[in-house]
Amino acid sequence: MPLGVVTTAFGGNSFAMTVLGGTMPAAVDVSTTAQSATLVYQVDRSNGVITVSPIDVTTSSGLAAITAALVAGTPVKVYGVPQAGSLKAYVLVYFTGMVPSL
Repeated sequence: MPLGVVTTAFGGNSFAMTVLGGTMPAAVDVSTTAQSATLVYQVDRSNGVITVSPIDVTTSSGLAAITAALVAGTPVKVYGVPQAGSLKAYVLVYFTGMVPSL
């Protein structure tokens, strides 16, 4: 999906997002199952330095990190497979610090 923003916060292993110019939010499902978990990355841009950090969503600390980060307005990029009524995320990137232009 194109770059978008979270419209409904992460909870129950899913969240909703809207892409720029879109009118309907898309539901995104995140897998937290070991060996088949969604690949999650935090991209932080601060003071001209970009840091990419993997987030392990199979752990309680990883789940806590994305629960705190994926709130309304957070810029996200999702790569996934369409399912009936949602998108099953394969790779999820969320942005912190100085965010990319939407």
